[in-house]
Order: sequence, then structure tokens, then C-alpha cells
Amino acid sequence: MAERQRDLPRAVHLTDPHGSQPEPDPDCLDCRSWVKVRDDARARNDYMASAAAAEELRVHMRKCQRRRAE
Repeated sequence: MAERQRDLPRAVHLTDPHGSQPEPDPDCLDCRSWVKVRDDARARNDYMASAAAAEELRVHMRKCQRRRAE
């Protein structure tokens, strides 16, 4: 009996691990500290920590923008 060839799933396409990074407010100490955490994680090739720090930076930047708009 001939062995059946199994269909393999398509290869996963990964985007740039750094993605589009937000630009922090240069006057905010919290923004600069999140950028440092993100950049340190990038240097260690720790993409999970880098992505988490980038997301925290995005959330914090929204708060900064709301504060400035008030």
C-alpha cells in the first residue's frame, strides 16, 4: 500500500520583530525609562520583553497625550 503524503501547513511568516515603534515624549521620564527597557530587551534579542515594553510605552504615551490635551 502506498504511503499517503500528508499536507503540511503553510510556513509562518514573521514580521519584523521590532515592528513600528512609538516615538516617546522626550520630556517624560516614564517614556524614556520604557524606551530603555525596550532597547535593552532588543539588545538581548528578547523579543517578548521588547514587545511588552513597546506596548507599555504605547499605553503610557496615550496617558501623556491626554494629560497634554487637558
